Amino acid sequence: MSMIQKATIGNKELRIYQDDCGDSPREWDNLGVMICWHKRYVLGDKHQFTNPEDFKEWLKQNKAVVLPLYMYDHSGIAISTNRNYPFNDPWDSGQIGWIYATHERLKKEYKTTRITTKMLEAVERTLMQEVETYNDFVQGNIYAFRVIERSTCDKCGEVQETTINSCGGFYGSNFEENGLLEHAGSEWKNVELEDAQ
Repeated sequence: MSMIQKATIGNKELRIYQDDCGDSPREWDNLGVMICWHKRYVLGDKHQFTNPEDFKEWLKQNKAVVLPLYMYDHSGIAISTNRNYPFNDPWDSGQIGWIYATHERLKKEYKTTRITTKMLEAVERTLMQEVETYNDFVQGNIYAFRVIERSTCDKCGEVQETTINSCGGFYGSNFEENGLLEHAGSEWKNVELEDAQ
């Protein structure tokens, strides 16, 4: 892991690293099923649909909340449910699939027999968040931290470092929003981060 940012308070230092060991969020317990077709990449979840037409036919018989998935492929990939630039670029982007949650799944998840408009809106937001988290994964926007404490050895005079807190698996590059700074400790919440040299 390479350190990308740091901050110092007294004899303590917060070090933020790119986390190379983050799990795919598609292995988590997700509300949506992400189905994708691409010639060069294996993306999303395993599914039973051979092609997009199979999914469209299945959708005629099954009620679901469905959002399109677009990919931008240029020096790395990005995935979104939004068709705004760069996801509407005529050369480097296009629709690669959908993310969906069936009404049957929603009834089980929310322990209800009735699907309301308010629930459908909340489900759409959840599906969009799942895609944002997956996008962070495919782009490598996963982070870890270590808080070290420095002390000077009385015998030899050397500065020693001791790790007093560490954790990884924070998705997204806004460290206040993704919980990294909060997890590091309250003293780091409003600290000025600087780039690591």
